[in-house]
Amino acid sequence: MESPQSFREFESVGWNNTDVCSTYDQQISLITKQSVDALLDATRVQNGMRVLDVATGAGYAAVAAAARGAVATGIDFSASQVALARHQNPKLTFE
Repeated sequence: MESPQSFREFESVGWNNTDVCSTYDQQISLITKQSVDALLDATRVQNGMRVLDVATGAGYAAVAAAARGAVATGIDFSASQVALARHQNPKLTFE
């Protein structure tokens, strides 16, 4: 069994790899996006609300929240994911 530290390092290396992020976005995003509306419905996201999308990845939930009129900000530990989210959605804030 590997230590939690090694798993943390594994995740950090993987999600900070631009190719990994791009491949995930191209191949898995349709599956991930399927749950976003249900998440936003459950939390009653609507016009004028402020939304913080934690572990935003490429920003799918933040984008959907903004489409509902919310002021959305996405945050992620992965600089590569943040760069992808900013590139695809330049009008939104990602950190």
